[in-house]
Amino acid sequence: MAMADTIALMNHGRVEQLSTPQEIYDKPASLFVADFIGSPPMSFLPFRGRVAPGDRTVRVDDVDIPLPEIREGTPDTELVLGVRPEHIVLSSDAPLRAEVVDAEYLGTTQIVTLNTRAGARLKARIAADIDVRPGEHTGLDAAARALVAVRPRVGPSTAHRVARSRLAWLNWSCPA
Repeated sequence: MAMADTIALMNHGRVEQLSTPQEIYDKPASLFVADFIGSPPMSFLPFRGRVAPGDRTVRVDDVDIPLPEIREGTPDTELVLGVRPEHIVLSSDAPLRAEVVDAEYLGTTQIVTLNTRAGARLKARIAADIDVRPGEHTGLDAAARALVAVRPRVGPSTAHRVARSRLAWLNWSCPA
């Protein structure tokens, strides 16, 4: 990686992540980074659980969500599963359910605001010709390779160590 391609994302004077813009967007090292980059920013599904190498799913809102390959496990703790708005797909048969709160028409796309049963607020970027109305219920889906997991409370020393090593807190490896 050429030095000119590397950027540092800072939070209160501390480096949160040091990497390429694409790496920061695709694999944020902290909740701050995930929320800071993107418009709208990444959507989050909080959950409590233990993630171990070899796990293929996590339980969120009483639904098993598929994960990419996990290389590094976590103890039983509070975690956040993040997904970019452009990777959320509305699907009537998806088990993760949400209520449409709002739809903002942007020409070729629209930003749909959704609330899950457990109260997580998500934003989906979908095609403008998909008909959604506030109050409707729909299913939500996303490819496992589009998901990332971060700890909701990463301390400055942890974030700094992550940024220096250029490693996301949970290391994912997804088949192409």
